[in-house]
Order: sequence, then structure tokens, then C-alpha cells
Amino acid sequence: MFLSGKYLNFIDTAIAVSGRFHLPLYSSKYSKRKYTQHQLMTLVLLKEYLNEDYRNFVELIELMVKVQNKIGIKQVPHFTTLQKFMSRIPTLFFNSMLKQTVKLFYYHGERIYLTAIDSVDLRVDIVVTIIQ
Repeated sequence: MFLSGKYLNFIDTAIAVSGRFHLPLYSSKYSKRKYTQHQLMTLVLLKEYLNEDYRNFVELIELMVKVQNKIGIKQVPHFTTLQKFMSRIPTLFFNSMLKQTVKLFYYHGERIYLTAIDSVDLRVDIVVTIIQ
């Protein structure tokens, strides 16, 4: 996968949104403090953006040193760390953060490519332009 500025810009947007939603840095005062919740949320938002499962996503991030540096992690979390983090976050809260991140990322009327699969497994590509 080619790592372009697009992905780094998405990470910047995700980090900003994580801070705006007043997500505490750690889930508990007894947390191991290896990763902040902002870092984990940024990773999960990027995972959703790339449309990968947890295992494949962690393998990709291990290869992406620029992404690790941008997020500020020294070691890539195990995929179960991301899964457990998501189990603690309310679905509505996550959906709201994802929606806000995508909205800010595509603020300037860029095109979003969506893929829809019909019942016969035919692939249909749809271009959506967000207009503010």
C-alpha cells in the first residue's frame, strides 16, 4: 500500500477530533499507560477508513513507520488491544467521531469513492461529493 499524504492528513484529522470529543487520555487511573485513548481511537478510525479487519490493519501499521511516528507510538498494539478498546467505547460515540472525522477530512468537496455490492455480487462504484 502506498502511503501518501492523504493518509497522514486523515491521521491529523482523527487526532484533532479525538481531542475535541473530550476523550480522556486513559480509561482508568490504573491503566498501563502504554497507549492513550486518543492514539487507540486514531488507529481505529484509520482502520475503518482503510476498511481493514483488526489483524490485517495491525500488520499494515507495523510496516508504516511514518504512521507510527505521526500517532506517537513506539510499538504497534496487538489487534486485541484495539478490539477491547472498541468494546469499551459506546457505538454512538464512535459513529459520531467517525462521521466528524470523515466530514472534516472531505471538507473541501473531495470525492469519496463508495462500493456497493448487489445481491448478485456485481460491483458498482459510486462517486459521492460532499457539499457543505
